[in-house]
Amino acid sequence: SSGSSVTGSGVGPERLLWFLVLHQPGPLDPPAADASAGAAAAAAAQVEEEFEGFVLKVANSRSAANIPGPLPRYGTSAGLPYMITAVPAKQVVGICKARLQKGFEPLDVLSEMGEGIGPALRQLQKIQMESATTGSDPEQLDPRNDLKLSSFEHMRMFNDRAKLLSERAALPAHICPGTPAQAALVRSEMLLEKRLEELSHELSDASLQQMPEFHQRVGVLQQLGYVSPDGTVTLKGRAACEINSTQDELLSTELLFRGLLSSLSPEEAVALMSALVFQEKSDVKPELPEGLADAASRLTALACELADLQAAAGLPVSQEDYLREVLHPGLMQVVYEWARGTPFSAITPLTDVMEGSIVRAVVRLDQCCRELMDAARVMGDTSLFSLMEAASGKIRRDIVFAASLYVA
Repeated sequence: SSGSSVTGSGVGPERLLWFLVLHQPGPLDPPAADASAGAAAAAAAQVEEEFEGFVLKVANSRSAANIPGPLPRYGTSAGLPYMITAVPAKQVVGICKARLQKGFEPLDVLSEMGEGIGPALRQLQKIQMESATTGSDPEQLDPRNDLKLSSFEHMRMFNDRAKLLSERAALPAHICPGTPAQAALVRSEMLLEKRLEELSHELSDASLQQMPEFHQRVGVLQQLGYVSPDGTVTLKGRAACEINSTQDELLSTELLFRGLLSSLSPEEAVALMSALVFQEKSDVKPELPEGLADAASRLTALACELADLQAAAGLPVSQEDYLREVLHPGLMQVVYEWARGTPFSAITPLTDVMEGSIVRAVVRLDQCCRELMDAARVMGDTSLFSLMEAASGKIRRDIVFAASLYVA
């Protein structure tokens, strides 16, 4: 902020800079981040389950932990108020020539303990006081001599920007003592107007545009027995809630309740489910044993039946588009052979799919097997539970589920 001395460290994928600001919080500052924001950030940083066990090693584990936590964060250290915040790099106006003396690491400032905040603030205060005696901001790095900016066009744009900033600083609003309070009132008014607009939309007919489709989908679920006529979720609906990792939960649940897996071996069952889990396309037609090929045909017929049922209810669904979206049988032969114990090097020539995609599909397939076990538990079907438990055991082996690819 204007008139504040700052020091920054850390650039992430989103091009953010972390700043320690010698600053007294005011009404225009954003509220401090709460613990829930930190929990959300920690949850977002978790590695996806399909890559569980793979560890990214870095040369300096201390710098890898250089995460400031929920921002902005306010506090007082050494009797000086401060703020730690994240700012997009494109909002940085300039870089001053003054440097802080060494003696602490950026992590000492950014961490929650903040052991280096006090020494850093005292040095920032010294720089601020030296600038106050001259009546100007600290001297900035010269774009041509210090930053080696050689483009004439960039220099022209830099000078134009500096001129505009100088003119803005001379505006009466920048020296008026009542500006922060007035700006806070304007900000509050804008927030209230935005909330009023949101509430008005919720009460208008525009918010009900999706209501007809909602009733159509509920009608399909009632016709298939997932929801009772009075709107209560049935046993079939509760079983469907356990399935989340396939392309279409409706088709997956119908597959269970119509017994398409009951006559299959664990190897065939997991291969059939791969058509609902695999997300890519393959130009290689799989060569399947007779029993698995028959099950695949019945699954395709079931998908066509569900597409026709949804289309009859008024939903924009066609057989061709539905099949193309929910069924990808490209890895059925690969998964079948893998479940039978075939080495990984022997199954890769069976398809044009990359090895990494095969690994991801098999890991997702194992997750699907666990979800079907939960659905079988809801259904009370012990044979289906045992079948999917055995199917999961068939594919959980070797390099696909290795903790590390760097093994002796």
